[in-house]
Amino acid sequence: MKKITLLFVVLLSAISTEFFAQTDYYAVATGNSSTQVRGPQGTNRYHRSVWILTQAEMTAAGFANGNIVNGLGFNFIEALDIPATGNMQIYLQNTTDAANTKGTAWATVISPMTSIYNGSVTLPAVTGEFFIPSTTNFTYTGGALYVAFDYQNPNGNLPTVPSTINANTTVTNGTRTATSATAVPANLGATYSTFRPQTLVGKQVDCARPVAVAVPSFTLNSANITFSTSANAANLQYGLYDFNPATAGTFVNGVTSPYTLGGLQPSTAYEVYTKSDCGSFVGTSVNTVPVSFHTIFEPATPSYNTSFEIDNHPNLGWVADEDANGTDWFMNFGGTGSALVQNGQYSCVSLSSTTAQSSGIMYSRGINLQASGNPVTISFFASNYVAAGATNTSSFTITAGTDQTVAAQTLPVGTGTATTPAFALKTFTFTPPTTGVYYFGIRHTSAINGVANSTHALILDNFTVTQTLASNEVLEGKFSTFPNPAKNVINVVNTTDALISVIEITDINGRMVKNQEFSNLAEVQVSVADLAQGIYTMKIVSDKGIVTKKVIKE
Repeated sequence: MKKITLLFVVLLSAISTEFFAQTDYYAVATGNSSTQVRGPQGTNRYHRSVWILTQAEMTAAGFANGNIVNGLGFNFIEALDIPATGNMQIYLQNTTDAANTKGTAWATVISPMTSIYNGSVTLPAVTGEFFIPSTTNFTYTGGALYVAFDYQNPNGNLPTVPSTINANTTVTNGTRTATSATAVPANLGATYSTFRPQTLVGKQVDCARPVAVAVPSFTLNSANITFSTSANAANLQYGLYDFNPATAGTFVNGVTSPYTLGGLQPSTAYEVYTKSDCGSFVGTSVNTVPVSFHTIFEPATPSYNTSFEIDNHPNLGWVADEDANGTDWFMNFGGTGSALVQNGQYSCVSLSSTTAQSSGIMYSRGINLQASGNPVTISFFASNYVAAGATNTSSFTITAGTDQTVAAQTLPVGTGTATTPAFALKTFTFTPPTTGVYYFGIRHTSAINGVANSTHALILDNFTVTQTLASNEVLEGKFSTFPNPAKNVINVVNTTDALISVIEITDINGRMVKNQEFSNLAEVQVSVADLAQGIYTMKIVSDKGIVTKKVIKE
């Protein structure tokens, strides 16, 4: 009986590792740089390259001794103009090397390596992740990993616009490469490059994670989640941005794509983890990395503040335009106490260009402002970052407008400079010509960074907009809210002919749960049917000032 049981276990293990074998792809050697040469890019007839993925990078990506590698991939952030088809051979090699020590002779480079794929490949003319499943499995032994490819397209269509791949530059001797338009190069380049392509390494698993997880659309209270999985369904876990999946989050199991998450809060950033459900016999996959998303951001009412404590502008209701000179604004994680941060752990950065004047622009979230004669105060902290010999001084302009576009930014607010790495407070005033929603534009205008191999940047943090309007006991006595407590709606009226433009309701934790605009009305009605029972603060914004009332939802 023991022999039969043991045989059953062996057979079950074989079924699990062979019949149910799938592939999870993990990004190794991630970085903020990019390359058009070191990874497969399609514009050359012949292309050979070899690079190293360090032991620390493989470990960080979740690989351990004994894992089966069964595929390779790349993330194209800029695409070819047309697809390119050629033959590609891919090689892998376990190593204890800390950096690339491969020589230049291609035959010597690949001699100790294992070929995991040799066949036709069509490099795509679209951005996104591109996978090449292996035809031969490879066992990883826990150290560093050499990766090499040999791409040949002697007669097929040849793109003129190369693809671009994310790259890592932390290893000095990282990559050797050779390209040719006429013949297969027998030797790689004489010098190493620090640019290593971010590599998607496939790991054999019983149940693969979903891929292409995205949130293509959203409303004030919902978001549509899409994904692709080889399983029949997927399980979702979502929560507020940066929530801990081990202790928090809401679970939704057994869903298919697309799926609509409902009951979300307006003007709020979330994250979602996704795992495949491969059935009771196999189980579920591990979670994907979290995908952040947000609901529609309603205009905020002053006082408004952000320290950019999130991964991207849209998750704050902001927009950062792409800039042809490479001076786009981006969020930078410095950590608590970092010299790159004035408050919190993140700041907002625009690098200066080495070829043209900086012109990157970002736009704030919409803010409700009153044309009351009371000026608006805009303040933030600015730092002039210099490294490796850069000597620039940062400069910027502030504008206001009715939308998050260059064309709508028609109202000049001011100009300024940042001259030292230490953060300095910058303050500007603005008088709205009419009552309404305004967006502030911050454009980086620093001169060309003319010092070779240096870095110059403008860093901003702790952005605040305030507008002080009348708020006193006399005015508060002119406003009434009823019924209070309320189950469905609350009526707001006044006896002083004040015109109401915004009603904002916040919960006891200070989180805004409702923001409703009105066309300057003396009496308004606000629905509270969707709110949970509890005590809330209602802010009433009018042309006579701001009134705050306590309201109760039954």
